[in-house]
Amino acid sequence: TELLKDGLSALEDERYTAAREAFDEVLAIELQDKRVENRNHAVALARSARSYFEEDPRSAANRQNAIRLADQSISRDPDVWESHFTLGRVHQQTERYDESIQAFRTASRLDPNNARILFELGNSQFRAGRHRDARASYESTVAIDPHYRNAYFNLGITSLALRDDARALDSFRYAAQVDPKDHRAYYRMGLIQTEQGQYTEAIASFSRAVELAPSQGNYHFRLALARYYNGDLPRAEASFAESVRLSPEVPAHSYNLALTRLERERYTEALAPAQRAVELDNQSAEYHYTLGQVQEALGRLDEALASYVTAVRLNSQYYKAMNELGNLLAAMDMPGEALDYLIAAHRINPQGLEVNNNLGNVYLTLEDFDRAIEHFETAIALAPEDTAIRYHLSLAYLRSERFSRAETSLREVLRTSPDNWQAYHRLGEALIAQNRQADARAVLSELLELNPDYAERARIQEMIASL
Repeated sequence: TELLKDGLSALEDERYTAAREAFDEVLAIELQDKRVENRNHAVALARSARSYFEEDPRSAANRQNAIRLADQSISRDPDVWESHFTLGRVHQQTERYDESIQAFRTASRLDPNNARILFELGNSQFRAGRHRDARASYESTVAIDPHYRNAYFNLGITSLALRDDARALDSFRYAAQVDPKDHRAYYRMGLIQTEQGQYTEAIASFSRAVELAPSQGNYHFRLALARYYNGDLPRAEASFAESVRLSPEVPAHSYNLALTRLERERYTEALAPAQRAVELDNQSAEYHYTLGQVQEALGRLDEALASYVTAVRLNSQYYKAMNELGNLLAAMDMPGEALDYLIAAHRINPQGLEVNNNLGNVYLTLEDFDRAIEHFETAIALAPEDTAIRYHLSLAYLRSERFSRAETSLREVLRTSPDNWQAYHRLGEALIAQNRQADARAVLSELLELNPDYAERARIQEMIASL
């Protein structure tokens, strides 16, 4: 018994040769009580098997020695749990999970209150895809020892695999209570909270993960996303920048930094990360599109045009890129070319607000008023409070001599935007076209009264004088 204890002590100190020497001494001892002898020899063989495995689990020779000795142990006394446990570990190492599970189950039957056996059983079950069985094993582990290292964390991962986010979140919370320095648990909590739209809670979880493991670029990235979704763009930008510094090789980090700076109208600062994202992944249509947005905002229109073209080439169904390319071409006085891309974008998303508005503007420029009206009416149905779209719809009505509809539309513009001076001007024109001189004089006079410095004041005065 003392030799078994000495060998176990050496084994736990990783003095594997000394451990085996002690166990060999046990094997050399013969007792009159063969039952006790078999038991002692079985334990010595089981622990020798363990010593070979733990000395180098990647060594095929060591694994074979472990299996040989464990089998000998079982032949001497099959009720020694340690031999079955080591067999389970060897099979787990070689990804023979069915054999591993069987060995661990036998070990657990022999020592049912051993948390370590149940934990390793759960690991093999998880890797074999038996997630419900794994969850039961991990739950049994923490029932025996609530502080068992990684048990609650693995229980959380298993619950995620079973798509049970609520139980997963609870498990990760327990994992953080058991080990307050387990940054992985806080990180996983943050992921679930982000998915559930609990951004304030996610920010707190990711912040703790970052505090515990500040060199993990992905932790800063996820913290940045939570801050972005929560509307805190300045802090999101700072966290994205840190994720780029720590993991400059990850294109998503540079892309999101560029996107945040773009939304903050920090166009000059957005350019470098947008370019870096494209360099790291030049097959991402979304990255080229965002680079184009930055270039367009900086007035680098030819470069923006090339970026949008690349985005469309990479993804012919990319609605936003197709629409933006058409819009840019229209702004560059190329309405014919713009129309090709906008019509293609409209095929992809016939109810798209942006493309219908852009098509309306191009058709208005080309004086195809019927088509302009068709698209503006679709757009205004999607965004009834958008005064710019309604004003352009009013122009299409006016120029196609639909004067009554133009009047109604312009009065709606002025209801929502009473300082839209051009709407007063156009309303006056619509009223004159309907031979309503008194109403026109009242509207035009009101315009000059409200805005004496109106840019076309002289023209308004001429119109009033002619009434």
